[in-house]
Amino acid sequence: RFADWSFDRVGRSVVSSEQLLVPLSAHECRLLEAFLGHPGTVMSRAELRRVLGGDPACGRSIDLAVGRLR
Repeated sequence: RFADWSFDRVGRSVVSSEQLLVPLSAHECRLLEAFLGHPGTVMSRAELRRVLGGDPACGRSIDLAVGRLR
């Protein structure tokens, strides 16, 4: 649980206190797990790349997924 949201890892979604369901992509789900596992910590692009499986070509997809999570 964070702010007014609940994270459903199995269902790959977040749910607001008003019961708004927002589905997450696989990348968004893995990134959110990493962020929630390290609250208050700035994570480097290299760390986020490792979270997503280490693919060096995933730079732009990290930007898009983080932007959507915001």
